[in-house]
Amino acid sequence: MASPPDRRRGLITRIFRSSGKEKDRSQVRNLAAYVSSEGSITQTAWNNLSIDSELSVRLRTIDMLSAVVVERRLEVSTLEGLYHQTKDLLVSADPEVSVNTMQFLITLTHHQADNLGIALRSTFFDTIRTLGPSTLTHAWLNALTQQGKNVGSVEEEIGDLIVDWSSRVLGDRSDGSDLSKFALMSYINVVLKHNGAYIAEQQASKLVYIICVCACTGESDDYVDQCLDLLDSILAYSFLGRSELLIVVTTICKMVNDEKRAKRSWHLMRTLFRSHLGYVAMNVLCQLLETADAYPERTVIRGAVFCVSMGLWGSQRVESLRHSPAAVLPSITRALEGTECPMVGLEALRCVNRLVQKYGRDLQQFTWDSVLTLLVCACHIRHKIEARSEETVFVRQLHEVITGIELLNDANQYSGSPESLFALVESCAEERPEHSILRLLDYRSQSIYPLKSNWLVALNELIDRYYKKDHRTNVRARAIDIVRRVYTSHHRLYDHKIVQMVIIPLFANLETEKDPVIQDRSFNLLFDVAKAVSTADALAEELSESPDILTQVLGIVERVLNSNVQNMAKNKESSQRLTEVLAEYLSNREIIVCGINDVIDERWEAWPAKYVIMLIDMLANHLVLQYECGLCDSLGSDVRERIFTLLLCLTADPITGRLGKQLRPDDPFVFTPHIVCAESADSSPPPDVDRARKSIDAITIFRWTRIATVLTSAVKKERCWPVLRSALVNSAVMLSCRPIVRSAPVDVLEKVLLALIGLPNDVHRFAQSDAGETTSTSELAELVCPVLAQAISYDELPEHIRPKLCRAIQEGIVSERSVAAVLATTMCVIGLSDLMVPLARDLVGRLAELPSSPRMAIPVLELLSEAAGQPTFFRYFQEKQFRFVFDILVPYTSVDQFTTFIVAIAYRLLFRWYLVVPVQWRVTIGRYILQQVDAQKPPSSAASDTNMAQVERKSSIQATSNTSLQAQNIKSLKTLREDARATLVAFLRHFLFTNEPAASLVKTDPFAAFPEESIRTAHWLVADTILTVRTVAFSVPQEADASSTADDQLTPFDRDLSLGSASTTITPADNDLLSDSPRRRHQSAVQTRVSKTVAAPPTVAMDDSYISTNTHLDAVDRQRSVRIQPNEPKAVAPSTTDGYTEIIVRHAYGRSSWLLRCESSGGLPTDFYADLLRPDLPTSTLVRPLSATDDFSRSSVSGGGGLSMASSSQPNSSMDQGDVFLDDPAHLETRRSSFGAGAGSGEMRQHRAMTISVTTTANRKSDIELLTPDSAASSAAMQPSSPADPSGEQSAMRADAAEPAWVFLQLCQGGALSSDQVVRIPAAKASQFARTLRTLDLIGHLETHTVGVVYAAPGQKTEAEMLANQYGSERYARFLRQLGGIVPISEDSSPGGLSEKDGHFTYVYDDPVTQVVFHVATLMPTNESDVACNAKKRYIGNDFVTIVYNDSGHPYRLGTISGKFAHVAIIVVPQDDETLSITLLAKDEISRWLAAKRALLKDNDAASLCRKMAMRAQLSVNVWRTQEAASDPPYLNMAVERYRKIKQLRERYTAAPILTKTFIDAL
Repeated sequence: MASPPDRRRGLITRIFRSSGKEKDRSQVRNLAAYVSSEGSITQTAWNNLSIDSELSVRLRTIDMLSAVVVERRLEVSTLEGLYHQTKDLLVSADPEVSVNTMQFLITLTHHQADNLGIALRSTFFDTIRTLGPSTLTHAWLNALTQQGKNVGSVEEEIGDLIVDWSSRVLGDRSDGSDLSKFALMSYINVVLKHNGAYIAEQQASKLVYIICVCACTGESDDYVDQCLDLLDSILAYSFLGRSELLIVVTTICKMVNDEKRAKRSWHLMRTLFRSHLGYVAMNVLCQLLETADAYPERTVIRGAVFCVSMGLWGSQRVESLRHSPAAVLPSITRALEGTECPMVGLEALRCVNRLVQKYGRDLQQFTWDSVLTLLVCACHIRHKIEARSEETVFVRQLHEVITGIELLNDANQYSGSPESLFALVESCAEERPEHSILRLLDYRSQSIYPLKSNWLVALNELIDRYYKKDHRTNVRARAIDIVRRVYTSHHRLYDHKIVQMVIIPLFANLETEKDPVIQDRSFNLLFDVAKAVSTADALAEELSESPDILTQVLGIVERVLNSNVQNMAKNKESSQRLTEVLAEYLSNREIIVCGINDVIDERWEAWPAKYVIMLIDMLANHLVLQYECGLCDSLGSDVRERIFTLLLCLTADPITGRLGKQLRPDDPFVFTPHIVCAESADSSPPPDVDRARKSIDAITIFRWTRIATVLTSAVKKERCWPVLRSALVNSAVMLSCRPIVRSAPVDVLEKVLLALIGLPNDVHRFAQSDAGETTSTSELAELVCPVLAQAISYDELPEHIRPKLCRAIQEGIVSERSVAAVLATTMCVIGLSDLMVPLARDLVGRLAELPSSPRMAIPVLELLSEAAGQPTFFRYFQEKQFRFVFDILVPYTSVDQFTTFIVAIAYRLLFRWYLVVPVQWRVTIGRYILQQVDAQKPPSSAASDTNMAQVERKSSIQATSNTSLQAQNIKSLKTLREDARATLVAFLRHFLFTNEPAASLVKTDPFAAFPEESIRTAHWLVADTILTVRTVAFSVPQEADASSTADDQLTPFDRDLSLGSASTTITPADNDLLSDSPRRRHQSAVQTRVSKTVAAPPTVAMDDSYISTNTHLDAVDRQRSVRIQPNEPKAVAPSTTDGYTEIIVRHAYGRSSWLLRCESSGGLPTDFYADLLRPDLPTSTLVRPLSATDDFSRSSVSGGGGLSMASSSQPNSSMDQGDVFLDDPAHLETRRSSFGAGAGSGEMRQHRAMTISVTTTANRKSDIELLTPDSAASSAAMQPSSPADPSGEQSAMRADAAEPAWVFLQLCQGGALSSDQVVRIPAAKASQFARTLRTLDLIGHLETHTVGVVYAAPGQKTEAEMLANQYGSERYARFLRQLGGIVPISEDSSPGGLSEKDGHFTYVYDDPVTQVVFHVATLMPTNESDVACNAKKRYIGNDFVTIVYNDSGHPYRLGTISGKFAHVAIIVVPQDDETLSITLLAKDEISRWLAAKRALLKDNDAASLCRKMAMRAQLSVNVWRTQEAASDPPYLNMAVERYRKIKQLRERYTAAPILTKTFIDAL
């Protein structure tokens, strides 16, 4: 009984799947029954397989043999037998039987493939083809051909089989086979790859057709991909005919549109291009494109465009194709025209873009023509696109291509026609980006020139399309730029035509333009026209009563400037957005103002006056309009600020009155020849004013009235602080220009000043501005005061205005920031000194209340310096006001807090103010000064560093490296402080009862006539002084011969002073002393020199003629010809020995000397002690009623510390102290002439009360004490006997009286000096010490400055021209006389180093502490051979400060007078007949220490200010130079230098400290 089918199937399966290890023994025995040893099967097997056997047996046998064919190698005959025994089962009606049989044969074919013969293989192939396509037959075919790789013995038939099965499985002849398309195509693909050569062309063509149809109608992605694989294999391994090329290309073009298969499809096309059919395929593609309208499938056309472009110029370009882009671009264009499909057009644009980007620089012109033709076609179809998204992509791609071409054109890599390119751009200009249109406009503008017909019409058309119709800002701006370019290029010949035909119509309604950028460009064009347009026809246009083109252009500007101001004022508070819009709108008004300024600068000299006046009035009217509309806050503030800057920067030439303007910063002013400023009272128009105004060359008179009115409105209404600040700063400059201010009536200036005077009271107006800035009264006063100060010099102001000016300026000093107010007050003190007298006491009170700060230091010190030089200023001062002054000055003497310059100038002012204090207050004031100085305790080291750091941060006047004392160590500061204090004490001591300075250095030895061995000299160091005593003794007859003359009885020394000697040259001070006193007092009274006859020098300065012969020359002649009158003959007292004693005291303030004759009596002259009187005395002994006969004067500086003498002559006399003023020469002269009247002649005599003492460190008493009458009586016993003593022993001179030590003992009566306070120089060191003293004498006690004075004549600019001047103007000569007094230059007198060959005279100014020598170039002779004037430059070029009286009309620059030391120049420029402008120019390191640098003063006041400015500048230079040289200790003044030298001598010869105690210690 046969087994069931499922059981059999399981058996067969186990046989095929089991391995030898899994078989059991029974199965092995069964298989052995079927297999023989010869590689065949047994007869039993054959019998079971026979057709006669039952079907079940046959099937079981087949199952058993399936394992056999797997395990055993069978013979070919056996294999053939097995096929023939089982082939009938293949067509069995039972499907299971046929399937089992088929699986057996498949197994047999697979495992016995190597043993199959050719015949059997053919038999199997035929059987498979007969059975048809199915899954089993496909499996049998795979086993037979090894998956299609081996088609041996069936090569001829395999192609037909494939085609047949493809048509039945893939094509339209499908017979319902269960064979899958994917399996069949996979098999065909393997066959084609391994045996494609056996596929005939006809078979390949049919197969291609079937595959392409399947690909185009594919049901799934895998199915279509398999079709593409088959096509790839056909193209690669088989032969493809041309007949099927079209369908292949079409299929690929369609497939390439699929994003998933695009890459693979292009690979197929690239394979086709690289094959022998490449050119044919390209031709097919072009034909396809040219007949695109016949293809409804637009994707095929798009794919064709892609394949063409990619194959020829794409990223995977086929190198074997040599087609030019110009060969295929027309086909693409025709495809685009035929389809009018956005998809095709987009692909065409992409391919063109690819071509342009990659090979654009290499394309030729005919290629570019094709490209541009295609793009023009694309532009035409862009409007037919309905879908918005497609249109957007299409248009974007189109413009991308055009942009790429434009970039090539910009880089000069475009070889096509520019006209065609820009015609293309112009055709789509509305859609092109701005930069493309800008290129188009630039190109079109090149074709607009006069040689082309209708060129202005073309320009108007361009403007109409791109300015009036286009709304893009940049495009419209470029259109304006083209007009501007055309005008700039051709305005010389066609300016009127261009302006009239183009520009004026273009901007006729410019005021309605809302775009600020367009307005800006329009303004620039209008201003360019205004700068360049010719005004040659202005006169003819005026006569024709039609406005000229320039007037029309300026009218457009004025309309725009004033447009909508009223609306802005009404709507400025409506909303925040509107306010922002208005602010932006007003910003263009600022551009207009800047443009007007540029136009004025450009045409300042060339324009007729009416246009300049028109622009100035335009700006002023706009300001008036803003203020009338209430625009006074931040809205429009920038416009107002710029207008004020422009209007108030005008100036006028002080000589010609021509209106001037500074065209560029740091450039000189340029003056127009068409406009002049004339005084209002003298400027009545001429009779033919109408005709003159119509003349283009007429001179127009400028009036300041309109500007002043606007300025007044601003002061009263302006609420924006920056605007008012700018107006005030610039108005200060304009008010300094007198011709401009005087061009308006005086009431106009009065209104401006009254508004400014009341402005500080209206500070609440600026309490909180829109910008958040706050304004204080001090800030407002800082700006108002300089403006008011400029009005000081206007004499035409009403009388009631001047006091208000002074008071308003003074009230501006409200805080330590009021620098400008202090400087303005300084100008008031100089120019309005009489009006400042009532305010003086309040002024010093205000200054005393201000804190001492580096910011205020220099301005305050300069103010007090000027006030000290005005005698009327302190006329009503009481002691309290003087204390206020010293309260102000003393803090600035602190070396720990202020710079060296501030300390130095503070000490100088202390000296000057002390000299103006009345004598009766000097003791108490001196005590107060020292108290205040000592009250300033030096800070600690850390605190000092901190304070100095704060000072340097806050101060703007200190230098960056060497101008501060911070770098000095504590020891240096202490030393400097002690030196300055000691010098101050010496000054107070010296000038306690006098204002006369020390005498000059004595050059003549009074003992020159005596033998050297008869002169005895000794030196003592007494505290801070050096005392030198020189004596000489000689024998004289006991009684006079009656026949001898008076001259015979004189000693050789007396004989030099007799009448018989030649005339003696003396100083004016010596002349005063000798004329008033019959006694020889000081060394200067006896140091005479025989005058010589002086011949006139060969060359004389021509400017000497300006010296008044009635005053100066007469005085000089009297000085040079004065003779010392001899005393009346008198009997000489009988004595056998006589002699002279010279006492010399050297101290910080010079050298004082006395010459005494020693006869029969011993004693000292009264004035010796008076001259050495120390101020540190008790009040009861010093302050007493003064008599009219008291004299506190002297002829040389006295006051060595420790040596003084006081005489209480006439203690009961009295005088009105209120009548005693130091500035009254009559009082001083009276006291000088009456002093010491009871002293008699110059003989040494006994005094009633005389004592000398020196303060010791222990008791801290005053150095010199005056004794009361009681104490004087007790001390009289210590003096020598009275000269009335008749004893003969008293009549003879003691032998030791000629010894210097004996004289010194007489000076030190009373024994108050101890050995540690007085040091005598040993005799062995006397010569060395004498040389040291000569060096000390070379250090002057006065601050001596040399200042150059140069005159610049009209038109002179160079140094040689200025120095060569031999004379100046008459006004210059008056200025010189006010600088100082005339001093002759001689062999004995060489002021400032001048010698006789440098001229006869010079000017010198001196006071008790300072001397200024002026090197005047016009007073020096000019040598014709010295063209460069080196002889004059030898002095002036080495002066640190030079005063330049500039009449040249050109600005003077620092360094014009060249030289290494040209640090400062003070420029004096005449403004009118009675006013001078003073300007200080200095290097930065010098100018930072000077506050007052500009002034406008009367002639009488200008010289004084110049002199003081020169002195301050000289001091700043000295301080700066010492600091640059790292001098330690720093320089303060010459007195300090002398004191330091004396201190060094003291330290060298003794270890005892120098006594520098002040009289405050004693009190």
